[in-house]
Amino acid sequence: MANTIELIPNKLVIEQVNASPFWRMRFKVNGKWKGKTTKKISQSEAETFARAKFIELEVLEKHGIYKEISNTVSDVSKIYYQRLVDALKNGTGIPTYEGYKSVVTKYIDPIAGKWDIRSVTNEKLDKYFSGCEQIIGRQQAKGTVNTHNVVWRQIFRIAQDRRWMSAVDVPRLTIKDKGRKGTRRPALTLDEYKQFRRFLRTYHLSADRFSSKYRRQLLREYCVFLFATGMRPGREVLGLQWKHINYQDGVAPVTIINPQGKTGDRPIVPMNMIKPILRRLKALTKHTEPHDYVFATPDGEPAKGMSHLVSRAFTDAGLKYDSLGRARTAYSFRHTYATLLRVYRDFSFDELAENMGNSVEMIQRHYYQAKTTDRAARYATSSGRRTQTDRKIDH
Repeated sequence: MANTIELIPNKLVIEQVNASPFWRMRFKVNGKWKGKTTKKISQSEAETFARAKFIELEVLEKHGIYKEISNTVSDVSKIYYQRLVDALKNGTGIPTYEGYKSVVTKYIDPIAGKWDIRSVTNEKLDKYFSGCEQIIGRQQAKGTVNTHNVVWRQIFRIAQDRRWMSAVDVPRLTIKDKGRKGTRRPALTLDEYKQFRRFLRTYHLSADRFSSKYRRQLLREYCVFLFATGMRPGREVLGLQWKHINYQDGVAPVTIINPQGKTGDRPIVPMNMIKPILRRLKALTKHTEPHDYVFATPDGEPAKGMSHLVSRAFTDAGLKYDSLGRARTAYSFRHTYATLLRVYRDFSFDELAENMGNSVEMIQRHYYQAKTTDRAARYATSSGRRTQTDRKIDH
């Protein structure tokens, strides 16, 4: 039995049907009665919502904008996906757009694509995230949930711009009570890092083919480059060209403009140890023109498959796992960089966040336990001289 309250005679009512705690609104537009949930349990809140929504629909009807056709989530996500593609193609996009594209194709379209965009509630979003966990076979990290929320917000914004939904229809997106706390990949201790560097110096000698020897020599520079800069492995480093590096022999500091950063271009100030790395790279690759790749194959193409080589090298060096049994990856150098700069060089969270392209909050969350036990001088003094701590880390 329905509990019905008339708000505008012959135009607008709210009602509670059967055992549902939520009030629905029924309204007449284009001469036909339509129904819609208010998502409200309180009668007064339902009345306020229904009146505001009805006024909005009357305005849309007056201007010929109101549409009776149901627009699905997929209708909107296709528009959003194409915008991402166009932005990446014309150079206005940032690398995280690739991740947003994957969210659309791997999760949103398969799970929620057929839903009416106006019917997406917080309850449906809970079902969506449950579907995501079924696809990947585990609970998502909070950072991943936040990435999905970013995509959903853009989809809702497009739907509002197209007048396919109103602001009151948009559910509240949050990471509260969702996702597992993120964990950083295992780093190396200072002694382990020095051991791995020594291993890499002769690693290429055990290869029997020129291509294998070359890749292992390039691998050595790749690993120490990751440690010296704190950059993300893969795209961020392998996309670098010499034009992105301000490098001169002498005391002048090296600076890197990272065009493939997760949040777009960002300047990076690496450790002083970067200079011999760059000299060795130029001697190894022979590709030293501004548009040449820093990590280039013998024929000048950007190197690929480096993460697999790093993993193999860790195994061959007997350093694949840390003391807790966690497997090390190329990302371990990034976390070694951050940990050692906190411990040995007393870097602030702000300094690390700026150089690594992360938020201060994320840096604090992952590296707050890295206590400063050695109050040594900064890694780059005004004179460019290396400190005792530089030598301790570099060798």
